[in-house]
Amino acid sequence: MPKELMSITDDPRINVNPEMYDTYIKEALVYYKGNFPNVKYRPSIGNDGRHEYIKERPFNALNMTKAMCRRMASIIFGKTAEYSFENEQLGVFINDVFQQNRFNDNLQEKLEKAIATGGFAVRPYVENDEVKIAWCDADQFYPLESNSNEIKECCIASTTVKPGEEKNEYTYYTLLEFHQWQQDGTYTITNELYKSDDESTVGEQVPLDEVYDDLQDEVVFHNISRPLFAYFKMPSANNKVLRSPLGLGIVANNKNTLDNINYTHDAFMWEVRTGKRTILAPAQMIAFDEHHKPAFDVDSDAFVAVNASAQDFKPTELNSDIRVEEFTQTINYWIAEFESGCGVSNGTFSFNPQSGLQTATQVISENSQTYQTRESILTNLDKCITDLATAIIEMALTPALFNNGETPLPADLLNSIDFGNIGLSIHHDDSVFVDANTQRDEDLKVVNAGIMSKKTFLMRNYGMSEEQAEQEIQEINKENAEKPMPKMTALDQAMTSFDEDEGD
Repeated sequence: MPKELMSITDDPRINVNPEMYDTYIKEALVYYKGNFPNVKYRPSIGNDGRHEYIKERPFNALNMTKAMCRRMASIIFGKTAEYSFENEQLGVFINDVFQQNRFNDNLQEKLEKAIATGGFAVRPYVENDEVKIAWCDADQFYPLESNSNEIKECCIASTTVKPGEEKNEYTYYTLLEFHQWQQDGTYTITNELYKSDDESTVGEQVPLDEVYDDLQDEVVFHNISRPLFAYFKMPSANNKVLRSPLGLGIVANNKNTLDNINYTHDAFMWEVRTGKRTILAPAQMIAFDEHHKPAFDVDSDAFVAVNASAQDFKPTELNSDIRVEEFTQTINYWIAEFESGCGVSNGTFSFNPQSGLQTATQVISENSQTYQTRESILTNLDKCITDLATAIIEMALTPALFNNGETPLPADLLNSIDFGNIGLSIHHDDSVFVDANTQRDEDLKVVNAGIMSKKTFLMRNYGMSEEQAEQEIQEINKENAEKPMPKMTALDQAMTSFDEDEGD
């Protein structure tokens, strides 16, 4: 009998509380997208007490979630990050895989969403004898077995939508990819495909070849020591679903503050719209035809007709002051609270009515809250990158995945690599925390004091490689050697003579 699932978490192999997906991840994506329902309100005209008249308008939110995630991601991980290995052969191979897959560019984008949702996963796979990298958002990743430190088994979900025979009809296919360890020590990836006509349900299990021609039901890996996926988790404990191994994003504990920002901004924008200049005038004064030409700009919507005669009612201007200062102060108050809740320094963002939401551009202090939060997140991110690199190496040493069994890495590396520590060093760009000119001046003082080499100085301040720095120093030494010695003054000669006499 075919297996059928209403939701992915109904599968008994998945060991996670559905509340993480149905509430917190789903909610985080709503705030990240800024997709809020329309505002319902009662207009002044149409509500006569006998019939309720409700209108709708768009909710004018200030998408602080997106702005904060984008800013934090750019501060935490720079696209110029570099990776070096103790084993040069591994370094060349991994850096080539990263470059071919635009790893740094994609990582910053995925990190941005993970800051909102709590995490992401990434895994390597082989296609046409090349190692590729696939990314999984928080709502696609389901732990099977885990402990407090790491997730060892998982299910990765991906959805394919195909149009149906009728208009506006679609068929939804969900591929579940189970990564599991077996009792004999082997590592298996099992693929299951489900089909549904309803987007809200997973549906009934169907053969893989309905969508995927070359995908196997199961792949068995031998001599694998680590999972073939890596998971990044936002730091700090999950205080919403206490036993969940998944991370929490910035939305979960800041939802009320975000609501306050959005409600205040929406009220401000609505007051601007409804508080425009209005002139009440008798209907006959603003009526015109081919014989009676208007005495005002007909494109203006400032005039509102009233049921009164020109003799009894004179045009009256209604002007209401918009509370710009009050709204601005309130929005900035809630923004400051949101900054504190996200672990960034106060003043990272500000709002003003002329230019909207602004981001601070000054250099960030190394003892600031932003710096400490960045270091905490980088610790988990570096672990994820290291786990991914380990999985890539293990996969690149598996002959069955490549044509003719020829792996891109030599087989003898298998016995020489410590998969618990592959010797990876990650070098991040810290320029956002240190002013370049200040660092250069301080480093120059250290060089002159003799406790930093010229090579290190050139590499740190001019982005040179070790080889480039050594060549530059050779050129400098060559130029200095070719310069003529300055003529000695009488004082120099006297001092030289004095030194020689002292030596005697």
